[in-house]
Amino acid sequence: MRARDDIIQSSETVRRSAFILALAIALTPMGCDGERGEVTTAATGEVEGTSTGAVEAIEEHGLRLEVVSSLETGAVGEVLASADKRLVILEVQLANLERERPVSVAYPFFTLRSEGGVEFLGSDQTEFLDSGCDATALVAAGGSYDCALAFEIPLAHAAAALVYRPDPHIELVVPFESEPCTPCGEACVDISRDPAHCGGCRQAVGPTKTCIGGVGVCVDELTRCGSSCVDLDTNPAFCGSCDVNLPGNQLCENGAPACPSDAPTLCGSSCTYLETDPDNCGECGNKVPTCKNGRPWCGNDTTWCPEFSYCRNLRNDPMHCGECGNACSADAICGNATCS
Repeated sequence: MRARDDIIQSSETVRRSAFILALAIALTPMGCDGERGEVTTAATGEVEGTSTGAVEAIEEHGLRLEVVSSLETGAVGEVLASADKRLVILEVQLANLERERPVSVAYPFFTLRSEGGVEFLGSDQTEFLDSGCDATALVAAGGSYDCALAFEIPLAHAAAALVYRPDPHIELVVPFESEPCTPCGEACVDISRDPAHCGGCRQAVGPTKTCIGGVGVCVDELTRCGSSCVDLDTNPAFCGSCDVNLPGNQLCENGAPACPSDAPTLCGSSCTYLETDPDNCGECGNKVPTCKNGRPWCGNDTTWCPEFSYCRNLRNDPMHCGECGNACSADAICGNATCS
């Protein structure tokens, strides 16, 4: 399989090549019907995996040329693009409306013009397409011919128009928009923007990303933090910025730390409910055995001694007799909250 890398930047060069091929066809021995080669009134064919783009047709010099469909891909069947290039496959229809002399559909008469004005010769890989344009086919007056053309263009170029020069005096230019296509299984996809095949077949980007230029990009209102796309307004692991990870049970609201309704107070790094939290009873840092209604609760016959952080029975505790911290002498006992 051969690949043609010639880039035609001068239209005069293309006309010269076309003229040489035209002479070769003119010298081809005539068949029994007096015509050279195969004169065709109609022919059809399909390019496997075709993806239709926006196309136009042009009618000049007694001819009508239409780009029926187009695709850009790395391979079509046995036709493979060279390294750093892609294939542009065009289905075309050439109609001879009123020219007495038959016109050729040989691929060297066609070039692909890029958006920058550079032209690329039709590739000889056209011969390997199932419906490739037959280099020997001629379209007689009143006839038309449908076939496929292959072009190889560098990745940096964007296809813009098909140019047809059957002789040095005729030039037909048909602008079109080609849709990139890569065969992925039975599907024909655009790996530059398909989120299920982003940059290559079966390379899904996930629900938080879209595919732009073959790269996963965070969808609107999400920010890339490392390899993840996150909402900085609501994600507690990335609250307000990628380097803020809220500890504990904190929430992130509008990009700022917040506490849930059942634990509305922030104590240190955790949100809590001061009415019942024994580690933060009534206020942050106030530790008690049991917390009820924001106050220490010690149970029956005991009293909370905050200076000592424990509950004591003030009626009989010799270290807290009658009140917290009131210690009886060594030879006294505490009874009914009195040292005696």
